[in-house]
Amino acid sequence: MSNPIRNTTQQAIYFASVIINRSHLDKPTVEQVKQVTPHIPAEVVEAKYKEVAEGAPLTSWYFAVPGVHVRGAYYVFNLTLDSKGVLHLDGRYCSNSLLPSSHPSAYSQEAHEWQKANLDYLGLLDPMSHGQPRWGWFCENAVRDPSRRVPDYGDIQRGADPRPKPVGKGLTPGRPVTVAGLAYVFRTGMGPNDRRSHHSYKAQAADRDLIIHGSQHLLWLEVKGANLHISGAPTTWCACCGRAMHMTGCAVCDYRYHDNQFDCGGGPPIDEEAQALVEKFGWKFPNDPQIARDEADKEP
Repeated sequence: MSNPIRNTTQQAIYFASVIINRSHLDKPTVEQVKQVTPHIPAEVVEAKYKEVAEGAPLTSWYFAVPGVHVRGAYYVFNLTLDSKGVLHLDGRYCSNSLLPSSHPSAYSQEAHEWQKANLDYLGLLDPMSHGQPRWGWFCENAVRDPSRRVPDYGDIQRGADPRPKPVGKGLTPGRPVTVAGLAYVFRTGMGPNDRRSHHSYKAQAADRDLIIHGSQHLLWLEVKGANLHISGAPTTWCACCGRAMHMTGCAVCDYRYHDNQFDCGGGPPIDEEAQALVEKFGWKFPNDPQIARDEADKEP
């Protein structure tokens, strides 16, 4: 016989993820609000729902939804009545009640207490270690395919076809297609801007505590919400060969584009764990990135 708490947790996780991915839910029922509030007594939810739906005395109710991946993480939701009398349920942002800088409020503590009581059912990551923050830097990286392009944002606004198209070698217009977003979470005291991490794929893998794929949306939000230092210098790897691309493309594959004024040029090739995660979610590198890693190992 399955455990009812586990089922309730899984239902809350699923429904909360749907709302967060959509950013909002229009005309929610009271039962739908109950689905994302397993930690709040049903009578309290019903009373708040009625007050907001009737516009008296409340037209908005904020509450915290427990995180599902990271200990202490919570999402801020808002049940609100708009000027036309329509109810909306919005999934706002994620923070963490464990970290000193997040200033936990009463409602976030309520979510955290429920989460603590259900640790047996949630494989939670802990952002703290021996009372100190365990994570230091959060670095957003990307794997982009320079052999396929989408139009620049301005061209799309002017009516250009937004679908990806293959391109030839050399300098061609458009933006490379992003096939995967990756987040590196470095341990406290380590960071993407340290010389050893910046220039060595082995050091990057050794210094980080966690790697996240963009498809792991809730995990991404909850870790990023832990008030980490955000790196402003993302590495972009070529989706064809796994090498770090420069700001104008991949020099080895010879697919080039105009500088997008965002990606950081250069750096080590993608490491084995990151490659495996990208491939797990469906992308296969046409050329084995191990070739790029072997070349990097030979460099002084």
